[in-house]
Amino acid sequence: MVIKRSLLAAGFVGTFGLATVAGVSAQSGETLAATLSEKIAEEYNLDQTKIQSLIEATQDEVSEERQAEREAAYATHLEEAVEAGTITEEQKNTLLDFRSEQQVAREALKDIEDEDQRREAHEALREAQQAFKEENSDIPFDELKPEDGEGRRGRGRRGGFGGPGSMDGAVDES
Repeated sequence: MVIKRSLLAAGFVGTFGLATVAGVSAQSGETLAATLSEKIAEEYNLDQTKIQSLIEATQDEVSEERQAEREAAYATHLEEAVEAGTITEEQKNTLLDFRSEQQVAREALKDIEDEDQRREAHEALREAQQAFKEENSDIPFDELKPEDGEGRRGRGRRGGFGGPGSMDGAVDES
């Protein structure tokens, strides 16, 4: 029971301490889980490897859940585009297949430690995306983009928070 409470406390401390530890670990090159587990182990006199495993498992679980949510939202967005007549069912399937391929390639990037090799792999991904767009020029990519204020960057991107472009389409009557 004491261990469960300690782990619960460790998780609580970890949740609120991530931002601080992230800055420290980024500077030192250590992983967030290693730094956080070390601090919790010292504070509560616990086994660091167990804490680190718990943190990493939780990070993986949360990451997978968020990825599944993004994939579902993307599939819904494409289905709505099919229903609106913007794209065909075949185009939707082509886009979903390509997105899956790109996700696998992005996951592989995580395993590349050499900075130059990682940069080259990123460039290859960008080139593959450009080639895909050129090969599938019948897909209206511009019409599939989220409206301003939606999408990955939220409202803070161009047009959000009253920044440049926030009045797109507005006519000055003066």
